[in-house]
Amino acid sequence: EGATALPATLALPDGEGPFPAIVLVHGSGPHDRDESIGPNRPFLDIARGLAAQGVAVLRYEKRSKAHPEAYVAPGALTIDSETTDDAVAALRTLAGVPQVDASRVFLFGHSQGAMMAPRIAARSIDAGVPVAGLVLLAAPSRKLLDIVVEQNRRMAVLDDAHTSDAEREAINTLIAQVREYGK
Repeated sequence: EGATALPATLALPDGEGPFPAIVLVHGSGPHDRDESIGPNRPFLDIARGLAAQGVAVLRYEKRSKAHPEAYVAPGALTIDSETTDDAVAALRTLAGVPQVDASRVFLFGHSQGAMMAPRIAARSIDAGVPVAGLVLLAAPSRKLLDIVVEQNRRMAVLDDAHTSDAEREAINTLIAQVREYGK
């Protein structure tokens, strides 16, 4: 709500409903509602495909994309502030849409969103908004911090196929932080 609201898109099937519905939850990093990666927009494709099959779909801008200024202070970014809290709010919003069958609201998580899906569902249920089921796409099977290091190594070489000295130093700092956190 207000200045911290997240832009979102609701894809409704043709007809009157009530429809089963699903919220799409992003992977790690600042993503738009389509989870755009280069020219690919997988969440847009999923939303269109599901809506064509009679399922309402809510997708939204991730908070770290829509409001990056909120994460400037050290410690301001948490898994809950970036993912869990907004996904619970999205489930509550979707369940309140008149064309949606609130007893058939599902959660679709990709990567980090899949890893967090059980937590999101539990918090949603605790808040009085039932979740009919979970769909997990590319759920991580390793520790999140190990994945963060790997992703940073990959991103360092994307632009020029090399890791610069500055990128290498940042990755080494990250590795040291992960090791310290793991103690």
